Parts: sequence; structure tokens; C-alpha cells
Amino acid sequence: ATRAPRDADVTRGAAMRCELREEDVVQGELLGEGGFGRVYAGTYQQTTPVAIKCFIGADAKALHNEVGIQRAAQGRHLLQAYGTLTLAQPSNPRIVLERAEMSLLDC
Repeated sequence: ATRAPRDADVTRGAAMRCELREEDVVQGELLGEGGFGRVYAGTYQQTTPVAIKCFIGADAKALHNEVGIQRAAQGRHLLQAYGTLTLAQPSNPRIVLERAEMSLLDC
């Protein structure tokens, strides 16, 4: 008989679907910083411009949950979440997002 997955199994599976490979993301210049961390420009898979949010005091589970929420929410005014970077540097958890090229002042 097949057993139903436990919550921990589901969480681990969801986390692995969110996790990106470190070698696919290149971090660039600092774009800004605030109370929760810093945001850097970067590229994903050598061609896609991204924003890399580096969090202070966040854990991997919280970031995986955040990416899951962002992936579920869709709309033309929402940035796409590509995934997380938490495994290689657990003390430096990051979310990789689509990068918007215009500032709020341009709206």
C-alpha cells in the first residue's frame, strides 16, 4: 500500500523545486538595501536579468514559502520569482526574482 506523504515530505519536495543551482546565478552590483537585507542586480542562466534579494535573519523555509506564494500569484504588475539560493550558503539565504528596469519614479 502507498502511504500519503507527510507534511515534511511535501515541504522538502516544494523546497527542492524552488532551489536554484548556484552556478546558474551571477550576483552583480548592489541596487539597494533596507531593514530586511540587500538587493543586487544579477543574471540567471547567463542571459536573464534578475534581482537577488539577500535576507538578514531569514531561514530557508521562510524563503521557500515566500517563493511558493509569489509563484502562485500572477498578474502583469507582479515580478516572477525564479527560486531560492539556500543550500550552498545557509547563512546567506536569497530569493532570485525577475528584475524590473524602471524605478518607482518612472511610474
